[in-house]
Order: sequence, then structure tokens, then C-alpha cells
Amino acid sequence: MIVGILSPLRPLSVREQGATDLLIGVLTAVMVYTWCRAEAAERAVIPSGRFALWAALLPPVFFPVYLYRTRSARVATLTLVGSVLYYIAINLLNAAALIAVTELRT
Repeated sequence: MIVGILSPLRPLSVREQGATDLLIGVLTAVMVYTWCRAEAAERAVIPSGRFALWAALLPPVFFPVYLYRTRSARVATLTLVGSVLYYIAINLLNAAALIAVTELRT
């Protein structure tokens, strides 16, 4: 969201955008891994294998697998639906911020 607000004010070069995307990707992977490990420890659930690591490295595929391995099917489905809705809402907010800042500049 910060990049969406700042990009109309100071457009990022291709190199800066690539570095920003890499940084955001690494931070997201670290946060997903940390959350999976902390959540599993809190619930006293030990998923087989390295699902927390795989969920961090390739979240679109392995995060749902992690949820279904550590929860009932109903709770995992509700969690995934909530996650998708949250993702959509954040992207809509990012787009709205980008449009608003662009309109303010013109």
C-alpha cells in the first residue's frame, strides 16, 4: 500500500521497483513462516513435514495445504475464504489510494 501511495509522488525506476518487490516478497515469506510456526506451537499441533517452510516459500499452493493439515475442513475453508476476501480488500484499497494520489497530482 505504501508503494501505491508513493509511486505517483515519486515514480520508481524499474530497478527500484524490482528491489521493492523482492523486499516485500522476502518479508511476506518471513511473516508467513513465523505465523505458521507460532500458530502451530500455540495450538500444540505439529504438522508433518516442513509445511510452515513450504507455506512461506510458495504460499498460494502450500498455505491452504497447511491449513487443511492443521484444522478441520470447515475451519480451514472459512479461513481461506476470509484470506481471499482480505486479499481482495487490500488490493482494492491499494488501487483506490493510487487513483486518489494520481488525481490529486493532476
